[in-house]
Amino acid sequence: MNRANPLIFKSDDFEIEIFSGTDVYFASKKLGQIFIKWNDLENNEKLRLEILQKKVEKLLLEAKEILFAKEKAGNLLILKDDRS
Repeated sequence: MNRANPLIFKSDDFEIEIFSGTDVYFASKKLGQIFIKWNDLENNEKLRLEILQKKVEKLLLEAKEILFAKEKAGNLLILKDDRS
């Protein structure tokens, strides 16, 4: 991931934006916000965030498999995004 292609993950109470190599943003309704430059993180923190990114990507792929299984059964109309 880079600044042009961040990982952004949101829920009702939390938000994280990871721009590997540049910075990280985390927000919590209870705790507030924090911005951290990538270079200010310890190596083990960077590794843990990279592992988190991979876990989120796996969750998104799992969601895709669930939802596109419906499309294969003919129950869902897919609109193609030509931006890629």
